[in-house]
Amino acid sequence: MNPKLGKFPPFPPRQEWDSTACPQDERFTCLVYTCYALAQKLDPSFTDRLPKDWKTKYPRWPVTPYLQIPEEARREVQPDLHNKTKVMAKGIIARSIPPETFKAIELLNALGKPIVHTKDGKTFVLLDVSHGMSPEHLAKHLGALAREYLDPKLLGVRPEGAGSYARQFQSDLNALTAYMLLQTLSPAEASVVSAELPSIRTKGKSRRKRGLYSTVQKWLEARERGEFLIKKTLEGRLLAVLLLERLESQSWCRTSY
Repeated sequence: MNPKLGKFPPFPPRQEWDSTACPQDERFTCLVYTCYALAQKLDPSFTDRLPKDWKTKYPRWPVTPYLQIPEEARREVQPDLHNKTKVMAKGIIARSIPPETFKAIELLNALGKPIVHTKDGKTFVLLDVSHGMSPEHLAKHLGALAREYLDPKLLGVRPEGAGSYARQFQSDLNALTAYMLLQTLSPAEASVVSAELPSIRTKGKSRRKRGLYSTVQKWLEARERGEFLIKKTLEGRLLAVLLLERLESQSWCRTSY
């Protein structure tokens, strides 16, 4: 341990803010769990607004940090995304069709052309989906359809590399780290503290001196992001915001939070 740490103001124990060892497929869950815990510290009544099964899934919340829960227990309660995908699917299924679209469908069918009709800012498409087609294969076809007949930027492939969802969620977890450490520490002190992380130490001496973020401005920006996530958590909009941000990264639209 760096001897300087003993001279610093009190700061949370490492297990509360260090998420660098979180498995990629658990980062979203860890992010939500941590945001909920931080929101509860600010407003104890937040507990009353938790999902009904939250305390059943996580009986040690909020006292026990996410990564301190045994991995087997964590994975048993990974969020079921079925309901979210069901809602998203219903969101693009037409519930009514304008009369003009019916006429257009008849004409396009007679001409043997793709049945795609745009009306009042909406595009109606008649799909021919074979039974047995995998969701992944269907998703590729939908992406191709959007690029061919809709705005080319409407749908894209899931980002990989530096822009991957796993990286994005880790970035948000790091922002929560900045939020927690900068409650009592200066950015310079937080750099010293975070330089102790194994994932930072392995990247070379110069990186070790800088810590999780290399400049004061980046520490402050990260803290601001952490504050934003907690604010949205308290408003009951965290999951909606995270979903919208993933969609926005692949879409032409921009949404005000």
